Amino acid sequence: MLFLGDLIYSGTLFLHFRDSNFHDYCDSISSLKAFIEKNPGVTLLPSHNQIPLETNFIDRVSKTLELMNHRQLSQSGTWPKDDIFEKGKIFENDDIKIVVKNDTF
Repeated sequence: MLFLGDLIYSGTLFLHFRDSNFHDYCDSISSLKAFIEKNPGVTLLPSHNQIPLETNFIDRVSKTLELMNHRQLSQSGTWPKDDIFEKGKIFENDDIKIVVKNDTF
């Protein structure tokens, strides 16, 4: 079993907190993918939503992050600034939805 906390979960992934860093998040997802490849069959337990999380969800998030990083995925909307979140850009790829800070891209 691997407890994921808020690193990844089904649903909108929020990467637009004041201290969020897109590239650090991508590195964390890459490390998670490597761990899963070395530990097939591991049960993934996020803090929210679908529990356990299917391992192929990690691959889909990773692919979406890659498309975003290579500017191959268009922004689908915006997120307003509030007391918790910075103003953000929304990106969607199939069932994956990720919000990043405006200055990320």
